[in-house]
Amino acid sequence: MMKAVIVLVKEEALASAKYATRQSPLPQSSQFVWPNTISYPLPPHFNGSFLHIAITLSRSSQTLHVAFNPLGRPLATSPHALLTDSNT
Repeated sequence: MMKAVIVLVKEEALASAKYATRQSPLPQSSQFVWPNTISYPLPPHFNGSFLHIAITLSRSSQTLHVAFNPLGRPLATSPHALLTDSNT
């Protein structure tokens, strides 16, 4: 189940990043990152919590990092993510 969510989020993130690139040129800095956060509501027994997903697309390393916080609390910065998936 989590793998399916990762694939879906990656495709959404890449599509959004391509759209953002078309709308305005990316900075020339190799350190440029494109961040985004998506929240999905969890089932009712989680008392209205949300699954927060933070996405970072790095231009310099050509990687997409997807971090999940299944506890429904706001996601901390990347090193504190509970699960991270990276692809080149």
